[in-house]
Amino acid sequence: ANFSNNTGVFSLTKGDLFARNSAGTNNYNFTVNNYAQTGSFFGGLSTTIDFNGTFTINDGTFNATTGTTYFANAWTHTSGSGSFVHNNGSVEFDGANQIIDSAGSETFYNLRSNGTANGIKTISAGDTIVVLNTLTLTEGGFATGNLEARGNINATVTADAFSSPLRINGTVDQNFTMSATSTFSGGITVDKNSGALNLLTSFTNNTNTFTLSKGSVNTQNNAFTVSTFVQNGGTFTSGSSALDFNSAFTITDGTFNASSATTLYASSWTHTSGSGSFVHNNGSVEFDAGNQTIDSAGSETFYNLRSNGNTSGVKTISAGDTIVVLNTLTL
Repeated sequence: ANFSNNTGVFSLTKGDLFARNSAGTNNYNFTVNNYAQTGSFFGGLSTTIDFNGTFTINDGTFNATTGTTYFANAWTHTSGSGSFVHNNGSVEFDGANQIIDSAGSETFYNLRSNGTANGIKTISAGDTIVVLNTLTLTEGGFATGNLEARGNINATVTADAFSSPLRINGTVDQNFTMSATSTFSGGITVDKNSGALNLLTSFTNNTNTFTLSKGSVNTQNNAFTVSTFVQNGGTFTSGSSALDFNSAFTITDGTFNASSATTLYASSWTHTSGSGSFVHNNGSVEFDAGNQTIDSAGSETFYNLRSNGNTSGVKTISAGDTIVVLNTLTL
């Protein structure tokens, strides 16, 4: 039968434990309050596992379910001798404020942040949470530590900011779905040895920095709005997207393919490295703030260029640089 005990501590010290009957013909759900494992083996099989209190592994092997394992409180695995095996299943942190403390890094297959609005999942400083398949961000932002996504990312959070830096580094194509109110204040870095990051919805993140180091980013013709943008490698492809950069824009390497529609820049524009390239894509560029600096590697070519902003603002082209406009220059 299903096992449920929401008081005290369930301790596993010796002997193997499987969530099934003795004949191995039926798997049972397993629900406890606090859980402490100091040895042996826990086999989650394909059941639903729910920990409503603290969860701690000091030794032994915890083999999670192929279904969903829920954690509602502190999650601790700081001992190098114990192991957490994701078993290609899903983990959901479904409490309010929770602490996730691992021995440097921890790998999950599917990971979902849920719980209460404004609840924070705090990854211990210096730790990295790696998600191999799907990272789903619903309620409860991640703070400190690091998040590493190697599969798809679904960000549908409505109230919480994610201050943990997010590194996207899968070797296959990855899809990013984002609601208009999701905020990644820890910054986002795309660092893919292969494959593309496809933005399947409009992408808006007006805090911290969006960095493209390796791989490719394809906006799929969806609007793309960020604060600071840094490209030091890879390929950015925007098609006919509306692009809006609200803080500094910098290319030091890689290829930036601008929109065939309009790309807006509200702060400094820098492309001083000869190894990187800016491709105008027969689109329009608009410098739409007050005082702005435009610094290129000798010269830069735009198709349509518009100077906008406030009446006293000055667009300063760095000394010795030349801006070439192939089609329409609007002042």
